[in-house]
Amino acid sequence: MSLASALSIATGGLANVTSQLAVVSQNVSNANTAGYTLEIGQQTALSADGMALGVLTGPTVRSINTTMQAEAWQQDATVAGMTVTSQALSAVDAAQGTPGAGDDLASLTGALSDAFTTLSADPSSSAEQTAVVTAASNLAGAINSVAQAVGTQRQAADDSAIQEISQLNTALASIGTLSTQISTLSNQGTSTAALEDQRDAAMSTVAQLTGASFLTQPNGSVQVILPSGTTLPTDGSADLQLDASQLSPHYAARCVTLDGRDITSQLTGGSIGANLALRDTVMPTFQAELDEFSHDLATQFSAAGLNLFTDGSSPVAAASTTGPVQTGYVGLANRIQVNPAVAADPSLVQQGTSGTAISASDQTVIDAVLNQAFGPTTASTAAPPQVRGLGPSGTLSAPFSRPQTLADFASDVMSAQSGASSDASASLTTAQAAQTTLNNSVAAVSGVSVDTEMSTMIGLQNAYAANARVITAIQSMWTSLLDIGTSA
Repeated sequence: MSLASALSIATGGLANVTSQLAVVSQNVSNANTAGYTLEIGQQTALSADGMALGVLTGPTVRSINTTMQAEAWQQDATVAGMTVTSQALSAVDAAQGTPGAGDDLASLTGALSDAFTTLSADPSSSAEQTAVVTAASNLAGAINSVAQAVGTQRQAADDSAIQEISQLNTALASIGTLSTQISTLSNQGTSTAALEDQRDAAMSTVAQLTGASFLTQPNGSVQVILPSGTTLPTDGSADLQLDASQLSPHYAARCVTLDGRDITSQLTGGSIGANLALRDTVMPTFQAELDEFSHDLATQFSAAGLNLFTDGSSPVAAASTTGPVQTGYVGLANRIQVNPAVAADPSLVQQGTSGTAISASDQTVIDAVLNQAFGPTTASTAAPPQVRGLGPSGTLSAPFSRPQTLADFASDVMSAQSGASSDASASLTTAQAAQTTLNNSVAAVSGVSVDTEMSTMIGLQNAYAANARVITAIQSMWTSLLDIGTSA
C-alpha cells in the first residue's frame, strides 16, 4: 500500500469519526426530547480487488423496531379510547349518588315506599302527606340530575369528536407532506431521521385518534388503515367533517363524512371511536333506561289511582304500540316532576287524583300504591316496562332483564350504569399497565442512553487519536523521503 493510499484511508477515518461524534452529540442533546429516536451513523468498509480503501460514511438512520412500535401505537389507541369512556362513565356514576347513602335512585325509591308505609298508619296526617310529596320530589330530582349528567356527557363526546376530526385531518396531511420530503431526501442519499421522527409523531396522533395501522408503500408514502378496513388518504385530499350540533334525547347526532360519504360506523377505534360510541350508543342507552324507569314510575302510580308524577306539567304519554315504544316520552327523565296539583295539595296522596272524594281515613289509594305500584308488575294494571326496542329509533336495549318491581328497576338501572363505570375503570388500569410495558420496550430500543453514548464517544476519541497518529507518521515518512531526495 502506498503512503498516498494510507493517508487517504486515515483522512477518511478522521472524517468518519468526526461524523460519528456529531451523531453522538445529536443523541445526547436530544436525550430528553419527546419523540426523538436514537440515531446511528452508517459506515461501510471500502475495498477494491481485495485492497482496503478505507471507510464510507453514510447517512444516519434511526434505531427502531417497527413491529414493536406498531404494537405500542395500538395500545396507545386502546388506552386513549378507554380513558375517554372511563371519564364519561365516572361523571354519570358520580351523579348516581352513593349506594346506601340515601341519595341514589334505589334508596330514594325505597324512601318513597317507606313514606307511603308511614302514611298508611295515619292517612289523615298532613305532615306524613307532605313527607310523601317531599320523597317523590327527591326521587324526581335525582332522576333529573342523572339524566342531565348523561346529556352533558353525550354533548361533550360530540364536541370532543369534532375537535379530534380536525386534528385527524391535520395529522393525515402532515403524514403525506413528510412522506414526500422523506422520499426526496432518501433518493439524494441524505439522512431522513429527523423527518421520520416528525412523521412518526403524526402517525402516533392518528393512531390514538382512530386506532389506525400503517403500511409503508414502495414509493415512500404511508397508507393509513382504520380497524374497519377503510383507508384514509394522506395526499391532502382528506376532508373528514363533523358539524357542530346541540344534542337532545330526541336528536340523532350528525354523521362523520369523508368527502361527503358517511363513515361514522367505520370509526370504531381510538378516542374518536370512543366518543362516537358514547354519543350514539352508550349515553343514549343510559337515557333510554332512565326514561323507561321514569315512565314505569309514573304509570304504576297512575294505575293505582294517583297521578303523582307528570311529564313537566303534562300527563305522561302512554307507550307506543305502532312504533318505537318510547316515541311519546323520549327525554322523560329530564322532565319528570311531581304533579303540580299534588305538590299544591299534598292531601291528594291519600285522596287520589281520580276526582272522587273519600274519607280522610280511607287507605284505598295508599294500599293500591303499596300493593300495586311498589308491588310486582303482575299486581298492577299498568303495562310492564320494556328493556328492548328503546330510544327514539327503537334500536337500543338495556343490559338487564325486565324488572319485576319499581325497586328492582331502580336498582337495575343504577347497577348497570355504575357497573359500566367500574368495569371501564378496571379495564383502563389493565390497559395502562400494558401500555407502560410496551412503551418501555420501545424506549429500550429507540431511546437514548447517555451512558452508552458517553462510552461510544470515548471509543471515537481513541479512534480519532489513532487516525491522527497514522497521519502524523505518514507526514514524517513523506518528510524523510523528501529529505533523501534533496540530499541526493
